[in-house]
Amino acid sequence: MKGYKYTENMDGYAGLQSIWDGSTTAITALWQSEADNGDILTPTCIYPSELSNPFDGEGSGTSLIINFNWEANHWYRFVLRSYADEKASTTYVASYVMDLETEEVTLIAIYDTHLPQSFMCGAGQFLENYGEETYVYHRDMYMKNLYARDVHSQKWISLNTGSLMIGGIGKHQGSYRFSAGNGILRAETSGIGKDVIVNNDYDAAIWNYNLSQPKIPNIKESLFPIPTIK
Repeated sequence: MKGYKYTENMDGYAGLQSIWDGSTTAITALWQSEADNGDILTPTCIYPSELSNPFDGEGSGTSLIINFNWEANHWYRFVLRSYADEKASTTYVASYVMDLETEEVTLIAIYDTHLPQSFMCGAGQFLENYGEETYVYHRDMYMKNLYARDVHSQKWISLNTGSLMIGGIGKHQGSYRFSAGNGILRAETSGIGKDVIVNNDYDAAIWNYNLSQPKIPNIKESLFPIPTIK
C-alpha cells in the first residue's frame, strides 16, 4: 500500500438531495484518509472534475454535486461500484442513479481514492435535514432491494436484516416511525410531536428489521458499466 502499513477508512456518502429553494440534486462526497506516517490522502473526483469542490467542517474531503431532476413518490435505484485499474495501483469509486420507470441511468461521479487494494464496507442509508427552518415538515424515505457484493467471491449478499436508528449528531426534536412490509423499508420523521429521545438514550430508538427480498438482485449490470480510465 505505497509503503503504508495502515490508513484510516475513507468515509463517504452519496445519494439524492432536495435543497431549500426547491431544486433537486445528486451528490457523491468522500473524506480524506490519513496514513500511519501522517500522509493525507485526498480523493480526487475525475468525472466530472470541473464540478467538484473541496469541503471542510465535518472533516475534509472532496464533494461533487450535480443537478438531478428526481421526483418524490418515484422509485430510483442507486448503485455504488468500486474497482481497481489494471496495475491495481489505486481504487476507483463510481456512483450511478437509475429511474426505474424509464431505466435511464445517470453516471454521477467517478473518484480516484488513491487507496490501492481497498474495498467498500459498512454501508448504510440515512434521511437527513440539517435546515432549522424546515426540519418541522414531515419527511419519509422508502427503501428496497438492499444488496452488496463480496469483494473476494463476487457473490451477491442480501442485506435483508439490519437496524434503523436515530443519529447521535445534533439535537433531535419531534417524532419518528420505522416500519417494514412487502419487501419495503420505511423511515419517516417530523419535527413536531413528542420528542422521542429521552435522557440521550438513543439505544431505545433502535429498531431491527427483517425484509423479505430475493437472495440476489434483479439488476442489469450492463446498465452500470465500469468506466474506462485513461
